[in-house]
Amino acid sequence: MWPAANRLLAVSVVKASSRWLRVSTPGPIAGCVTDVAILLTAISVGDQVIAGGDPRLKLAIDSADLHLKKLKPPRLAILTEFPKVSDDDMQVALDHAMSTLRAAGASVDIVETNPDWLNSHQLIVGYEMAARHRERIRKLRFDYAPKVKELIQAGLLITNIQYEAARRRQEEAIVGSASLMHDFDALVCPATRGVAPAHATTGDPSFQSFWTFTGQPTITFPISLSGDGLPLGIQLIGRRFDEAGLFRAAAWCEAVLPGLTPDR
Repeated sequence: MWPAANRLLAVSVVKASSRWLRVSTPGPIAGCVTDVAILLTAISVGDQVIAGGDPRLKLAIDSADLHLKKLKPPRLAILTEFPKVSDDDMQVALDHAMSTLRAAGASVDIVETNPDWLNSHQLIVGYEMAARHRERIRKLRFDYAPKVKELIQAGLLITNIQYEAARRRQEEAIVGSASLMHDFDALVCPATRGVAPAHATTGDPSFQSFWTFTGQPTITFPISLSGDGLPLGIQLIGRRFDEAGLFRAAAWCEAVLPGLTPDR
């Protein structure tokens, strides 16, 4: 899971910038949605939010509220762009999962997002990475992985005007996403293009970068297996600072999808 922006005190993560936007967002991994909720509640800032801090960062989720008997079918929306760039196994798995969820009572609509959001996210990350590592990379360039070095070097070419324009688009994206989610409990898309890639890379980040850009929480759980027996995952996206609502939608989906609910 990736929680909302600044939900975790990522003291062990080297920051890319002084802002909340990061190259990646740390989050818990567990065996089922309920366990993720328990773990996130335990490690989130919670009561560590200082006086005068952002109260939205406090988190208290009762795992008993995630039992199927206490949940109602969620209002879901499939994001049209992502299935188009997924491989065949993922598309089949997603279509089957959404049909199952719809048959179990969930409402399922189709919506679109602004593809320019991803371009703006990459620009902001590159600029802020370059600003923070400008001097260090000149002295210790061999310490950086090739893709990270490439990102920083590209960021050095980004102008202040381009950066500020991207920051304005980010604010527009946050407002736009909030409006998009007004009628839904969660947005839905594949977690990745397909199965996990080879160990040399963590894969294509575009399926997650949208939500790092807007600061929204996401959670992923398996929905099927590929022809080679590798897991395929679905990603649910919630409202900013509303992990509780996201967990309710995800717990319901996990429970009704056949063969994916862990033994209790």
